[in-house]
Amino acid sequence: MNHILPDLDSPVAVVGGGVAGIWAAYKLIKAGIPTTLITYLDKDRGGIQGSTYRSVGAINTSPLTNHDFASYMDDLGRKCAHPFVTQALQQYLKDEIDELSSLVALKPIKIGLALESESGKSFLQYMYELFESLGGRIINAWVTRLVMDKNVCQGLQYEKNGYIGKLRCRAIILASGGYAGLYSNSINTNCFGTILSRFMECGGSATNLEFIFQHGYGNIDTNDLTPTEEIAGA
Repeated sequence: MNHILPDLDSPVAVVGGGVAGIWAAYKLIKAGIPTTLITYLDKDRGGIQGSTYRSVGAINTSPLTNHDFASYMDDLGRKCAHPFVTQALQQYLKDEIDELSSLVALKPIKIGLALESESGKSFLQYMYELFESLGGRIINAWVTRLVMDKNVCQGLQYEKNGYIGKLRCRAIILASGGYAGLYSNSINTNCFGTILSRFMECGGSATNLEFIFQHGYGNIDTNDLTPTEEIAGA
């Protein structure tokens, strides 16, 4: 039997607490927009935080120096890069790196920069604490339903340990990561692809950089994959 939690409200919900999710949530709360971050931190359903948790936080700075970066992205993404990715990187990357370097120590590496601590895990923990210190809310749960259509976003439903909660919000950012669902120890639920598809069917945009590689969702070990370009809205 599921227990019902009290309903919550937040203008914006960010789903996913990796580097993309926590950075988006941090920027929103810093701009004065009340924001709720939903991410699963326990171990029974993954608790890995994708590549961020495992990584050394490498940042490819080629957009800042490559004079033909648009062609480079076209080649890398086999002509399938999101049309706004190149422009966004060239327009915002320098300022975001400057802000990041004011928060944590970075060091030069061959492709650009990386966390001096060499620990994505410690970086995430630091950002969670910073986000909460600015008034952000973190919910340790997984999302099971989005309530939206192309005209309005009403919110989402989340679940943890037999408890179900609702978060009413006017906007949702799905920061799930491009490789979500590919890892054998990723979040153990068969509804994630459905949620992503629902998000894009309702007008959401898939702008994560990982989408340029046209990989699939599912179990890579059994080759049971759905290519991202076959998901409605991708």
